[in-house]
Amino acid sequence: KVAIIGAGPAGLCAARHFFAPGSGFTGCLYEQAGDLGGTWLYSDVTGKDRFGLPVHSTLYYDLWTNLPKETMTYPDFEYQDEERSYLPSSRVLQYLVDYADYFNLHNYIKLHHHVTRVAPVGNSWSVSAMELTTKVEHVSMFDAVIVCSGPNIIPVYPQVEGLARFSGRQLHSKEYRKASAFEGKRVLLIGLGPSGIDICFCLMPVAKQVIISHNLTSLQGIFLPSEIKLKPVATLMQEKTVTFSDGSEEEVDVIIHCTGYTYHYPFLTPECGLIVDQYVTPLYRHFINIEHPTMCLVGIPRKCPHQYMLDFQVRTFMKILNADISLPSKETMLEEMEEDRAKRAKEGQRKKDFHKMNAQRNEEYFKQLAELGNLKPIPPVILKIFNDAFMAAIKEFVHFRKAVYKILDNENYTKDFILTSEASDKLNIDTLKVYQEVDLNRKDMEEFNNKEGKTHLTVTNSEKPSAKESKEEEEEVIIERKVTEIEGGTMDTTVTNTPKEEVLEETLTEIEKFGSIKVEAVVEVKRPELDFNTEKESNGNNDTLKIAVNGGRVSIDLQENITKPICGDEIVKIIQTEEESAYR
Repeated sequence: KVAIIGAGPAGLCAARHFFAPGSGFTGCLYEQAGDLGGTWLYSDVTGKDRFGLPVHSTLYYDLWTNLPKETMTYPDFEYQDEERSYLPSSRVLQYLVDYADYFNLHNYIKLHHHVTRVAPVGNSWSVSAMELTTKVEHVSMFDAVIVCSGPNIIPVYPQVEGLARFSGRQLHSKEYRKASAFEGKRVLLIGLGPSGIDICFCLMPVAKQVIISHNLTSLQGIFLPSEIKLKPVATLMQEKTVTFSDGSEEEVDVIIHCTGYTYHYPFLTPECGLIVDQYVTPLYRHFINIEHPTMCLVGIPRKCPHQYMLDFQVRTFMKILNADISLPSKETMLEEMEEDRAKRAKEGQRKKDFHKMNAQRNEEYFKQLAELGNLKPIPPVILKIFNDAFMAAIKEFVHFRKAVYKILDNENYTKDFILTSEASDKLNIDTLKVYQEVDLNRKDMEEFNNKEGKTHLTVTNSEKPSAKESKEEEEEVIIERKVTEIEGGTMDTTVTNTPKEEVLEETLTEIEKFGSIKVEAVVEVKRPELDFNTEKESNGNNDTLKIAVNGGRVSIDLQENITKPICGDEIVKIIQTEEESAYR
């Protein structure tokens, strides 16, 4: 008999496996809220709910995922009729509801049940839960406990002198819901993580000024609009102003702390043997309670393919309880945990990050889980997509949600882009067109520009060629074809001749609109001529096209401002694909 605490993604996964027909397990799933979904269950309410309990959801209005669904899918349950990769939060919630429907989980979920106490009693567990609608407390005994209450419970605030003296509004990102509440305000965001960047873009259309304070040592590879003010660490807050470590000062109306959360399990008694001090210990492989191995905490590791991790942890724990597999000795588990903790500390990790993963650790961790649970390894393509998408969310924030991933097999995937008629639209299903992106290896820009015969291509902001400088020479033009789809599925082509230098100037100007981006090189490539009626390419022509390349990105459309990760000689390859030729 198993108690599961929390009906979010982790709890639903646990219920799906433990309460499946023929599993040999019974029990129930306790959920404090009035419906399943956990953090994906949106509520306008912040602070405390109608029962006086903290609202667990961190979801804000109109939130879209910052990772593709391909890395947020349970291994045994796909999204139905969904081509997109990045989804609105309502679609994720529907996926979880569909999951619960498909596996008949609703009968096991006790809604409006607040777990108040969990304690070991001999080889069993005593679980106390308050039925909120009746105020009746129930105490039940279980053989095992699976904690799935999530890590985003207690907000963390920075330690800044004068924090309490600031007279404007202060809130944590957990309490942020709608951008309209900050119309005309000067808003300071503290923290440049995923939430900070996402909220920044939400506020831009309505706020008078958006400022971001961060503690990063380098902003290389992070591109934000030039309207955003970037500031170092805040050191002093006064009634209406904030002073930063560089001595600068800003007057602001609102401060939003995008500074993360700390783990919190107030219902676990000290007898459970767990210590929570910015991280949770002692846990074997980040989820099994070493002191009481019939308890596990599912979903603690961060920055990993979450649903796959939940599934691996749950199925491994199930096999442990069934005695299908054996855990190492307590001493061995503690030794492994200490080795991992010592290694992280040596690398300079903060205690709060001891459960955080990266590309290398994700690969190692899933291998460890598969070996422990005797499970089929995670398909490498899932980790590949996760790594690519995670970096895109940081470095390509303006456009990364237009990507569409498609898994080809266990190793390979394609990445397409959704193009909308308006750059301001996150997604417009009715007007989307998908164009295939060739998967190209990135080359070092410096190496490319220094190749023999190509060093003359280097262009910096201070050396931008001007169209006026070439007036004495014969003007060269670029033949540009604008392709539009008309009735009957045929293609209409508009041909224009544009001076090369005008294209160059326009490209550099467009790029500058997106912030402090340095143009590393301007390269000239030949392109084939496409017969749009037969959709066949000729042997090519002598027309050329100038493309501004910055840090391995190339702008392929000045109006849509779409960028793609290609550079060097690889540009020629992508131009020669049928889709790209047609798009140009």
